[in-house]
Parts: sequence; C-alpha cells; structure tokens
Amino acid sequence: MHYNKSMSDIAAMLEGESGRIHWDELQPHFARGVVFSVDSEINLIDVASSFVRDDESVVSTWLGQEKLTKVTDDQARAWLESNPLFDAIVIAPWVLIQPAKH
Repeated sequence: MHYNKSMSDIAAMLEGESGRIHWDELQPHFARGVVFSVDSEINLIDVASSFVRDDESVVSTWLGQEKLTKVTDDQARAWLESNPLFDAIVIAPWVLIQPAKH
C-alpha cells in the first residue's frame, strides 16, 4: 500500500484508524500469520507510516533489531491466558500491535 500524501497526512490518517483491542479479538489475525508486535520504544504510528510508505530500509532495520517482530506461538499462548489490551492498527494485510499505554 503506498499513498501520495505527506508524512503528516499519513500520520493523521493512521492515528484515526488506530484503536485498542484485546488479544482474544486478534487471534484470527494471528492464525493467518499477519500480526507484528512493535517494541514499546517505537511509536506505533511511525511504524505504520513506514509500512504505508513501503520504507523497506527502516522496516528492515527494526526487524533486524527485533524492535518489530512477528508474534510467536509462545507469545500468543501467554496472551491467551492474560488477554492483554493492545494499541493496534491494520495496514492490510498486516496488523501492528503494541501493549496499550495506560
């Protein structure tokens, strides 16, 4: 997905599309293998913006630093028990999640 909009326009659009969701509602997306966990040190909207802009170098850096990781089976099992709340945004086909900030 690539948009011809300024970064601030993209960020504003993504901010409006983000939301909070519990793990139990994310399970179908996990089953499809499309859920990525974003480290709490990184702004979720910045990551989503990089996906929208197809900024492969930035996304690759985060992946290499394990600041952006595909959700593992072990994480999914742990979250199934505690059903935590996440901030989430869909950048089709991907779902980006981050533990909700209180």
